[in-house]
Amino acid sequence: DIISLLGSPFQKCLPQSSEHQSITLKETTYNSTNTIKNDAKAYDEETLTMKQSADDITSTAALSEKDTTIKTKTTVWQNPKTRRHLIMSWSFAFISVSFTEVFPLFCMSQAGGLGLSEGSIGKILSASGIIYALGQYVIFATIMDNFGLYTSIRIGCMISAPLILLVPLSIWINNDGTTGGDDTINWQTYLFLGFIVGFSRIFASLFFSAMSMAMNRTVSTSERATMNGVSMLGESVAKGLGPTFAGILVSFSVGSGVFLPHEGAVFTFAIIGGLGLLVTVGSFVYLEPSSQ
Repeated sequence: DIISLLGSPFQKCLPQSSEHQSITLKETTYNSTNTIKNDAKAYDEETLTMKQSADDITSTAALSEKDTTIKTKTTVWQNPKTRRHLIMSWSFAFISVSFTEVFPLFCMSQAGGLGLSEGSIGKILSASGIIYALGQYVIFATIMDNFGLYTSIRIGCMISAPLILLVPLSIWINNDGTTGGDDTINWQTYLFLGFIVGFSRIFASLFFSAMSMAMNRTVSTSERATMNGVSMLGESVAKGLGPTFAGILVSFSVGSGVFLPHEGAVFTFAIIGGLGLLVTVGSFVYLEPSSQ
């Protein structure tokens, strides 16, 4: 009663009950827990925002790199000198693969070819491989040192293409004017075809090696990787189309009935060799040294 009469200031000075202290502690704990949860939630939101920003930056960089690559490829193709070199290289790759596919078919053909077995064809290719291995470096180095880059390109296709035209002569050399079919090959035919195929490969290699160096000179240093990628892409397409063209050409020439068998063989190699001569003409007309 006395305390109640004295008022509330004296009540605050008295010790509080244990129940009141428990309630106060719970409230403090609850407030602290809520504060921690709020801080954790804010941290998670901040982390998510940073992650989204990083993803956006990565996506933007990837799109920018892709756009740059596309622009670089477009720039390479829009360069007239580079485009001409690429087209010449792809065209000759198509011709080279076509000849590689047609030659074994000609050798195996019983009607319009030599009628040879796989073993006999292997001997011819072995001879050509030896000639290629022994002569490729010497011929390449000699021509490059004495005639320069662009003349070497022209010499390469100018000699490789006409050699293809001479392959059907092996029918007459081996059989005195008759067609093959008995799996026999005399040493004159063996040496003739070995030299024809071997030197054709040597001068084709000269063309491609010199052309590769010439193409790299038509673009800046920063564009060379892209240019070589475009070159390999087009060359792969050309080499993929070559066997298809060769198969259709042989089937039409030998099996359609339009030509006699041996005439069909001549027509086949005339088409391929003629395309090679067109590339030769193009190398004189369209290719010119680059100042880069």
